[in-house]
Amino acid sequence: MKPIEKLKLGGHLLMARATRRNRPLVVGWAVTNRCDAACAYCDKRQDTDPGELDTRTALALIDQLAAAGVQRLSISGGEPLLRDDLGRLIDHAVDRGIRCSLNTNGRLLPVRLPEIARISALTLSVDAPQTTADQLRGPGSFQRSIKALEAARAYEIPVSLTAVLCKRSLDHVDELLELARAERCVVTFQPVDFLTSRRSRPHPQAPPVDRYRATIDRLIAARADGAPIGNTRHGLRHLRHWPGPYPITCAGGRITGNIESDGKVYPCGRVVDDVEGHDAVRMGFAEAWRRTRPVDCGRCWCARRVELNLAHALSPGTLLELLRSRI
Repeated sequence: MKPIEKLKLGGHLLMARATRRNRPLVVGWAVTNRCDAACAYCDKRQDTDPGELDTRTALALIDQLAAAGVQRLSISGGEPLLRDDLGRLIDHAVDRGIRCSLNTNGRLLPVRLPEIARISALTLSVDAPQTTADQLRGPGSFQRSIKALEAARAYEIPVSLTAVLCKRSLDHVDELLELARAERCVVTFQPVDFLTSRRSRPHPQAPPVDRYRATIDRLIAARADGAPIGNTRHGLRHLRHWPGPYPITCAGGRITGNIESDGKVYPCGRVVDDVEGHDAVRMGFAEAWRRTRPVDCGRCWCARRVELNLAHALSPGTLLELLRSRI
């Protein structure tokens, strides 16, 4: 994000805090639950999603997001590029003054780039060097991510990487940092969920807590030395407490929100199974947002959301680091 865009978003954040109004400035939208990957640490993969919004309904929802004052739309899935109309949705949002970023595994990106070239930022999933990455995400996934990165650079789209810290990837952070240096981007580190999606049992890919925290300590030191890490030091210090619980003031329902593929609005994508979602298609986004309540759950381990939470809390160190960062 350009400095002027960061300052603009920061101004909106300060206004929301000053007026004590809950304003949906940054919204995540999982436009589909379909996914063409089979990641070892994800148990949410679906081949079909009969509940996802059709094009006409999705475009109308974007109009409502713009009217509500949404500044940034983070598009994810599932795998969002499985939607044939994704380019139309992005163009429509940008035409309405909403800055769009895209989170993808990158497989379809090179052939779809002309349609989605108006995105402002791209996040690619790369967890480890090639051998381990392919074990985690499927054969060929690492090279597909690298090809996607190179293709995005040809379109001058800013790229960052996201790496999930799990049992198999924990020992490869130094190699990922070398990759980020070579590719002139940053990598944001994200702990795997400690429990499966239904929270019925410990996640088999969850690393030993002591090894995980030792890795976070190394990342904090590397960040201080200028390593290309997307997390702020304050964000890493929070993530060090995984699997928690550990308190943090949640921006969800205050300045951020999440829309699931069926159009239901939640304060955060991590609490979909715990709180009631409000149907933006049936009642309109403005009313769905009005009914959305903040949830200070004390188990926030989504790295990028942690940064937004700290920014909303006006953490001076976090705000300064985010202003200086390349994402």
